[in-house]
Amino acid sequence: MGLISSARPVAASQPSGEGSGPHLFLTSLFYGEPSEKEKSPSESSPSDSETKDMGFCSWLSSLYHMKDEEIRSKCGIDAVTYLSFQRHIMLLMTVVSLLSLAVILPVNFSGNLQGDSPKDFGRTTLANVSAKDSFLWLHSVFALVYFIITLLSMAHHSARLEHREDEKVC
Repeated sequence: MGLISSARPVAASQPSGEGSGPHLFLTSLFYGEPSEKEKSPSESSPSDSETKDMGFCSWLSSLYHMKDEEIRSKCGIDAVTYLSFQRHIMLLMTVVSLLSLAVILPVNFSGNLQGDSPKDFGRTTLANVSAKDSFLWLHSVFALVYFIITLLSMAHHSARLEHREDEKVC
């Protein structure tokens, strides 16, 4: 009971005035409080900070354009590690998707075991390819290629991680 009654509401800690509100408070939790250098007009203009997060999925371009040092200063090393992992996974999924759409999907469409109706989802799967089809081996080769690309991507991500002796768990 003491913990609940002593907790103060988040909105009460916000200063009133123009440009403040719960959404700005939540944004400051993620991005951190701006440093004095960031607040100075010579380093950044107000229009830069207002347009930084505008638009649907603008975070995608921000994910690749923000420098690791900027993220580290605002959010810490954990955020740098997580966002680096996300960059690698997004790039990996893009490569796998493009290869699958360009090579594997046309091979699956070449079969006729699941019917010819465009409404049949089975036409897009391996089940549509005959066991005697000459392109059946592509599925096995691409599974191996995907595995190797995934290993290389995760090895690249792991090599970029910063390790400190005092943070290792034994």
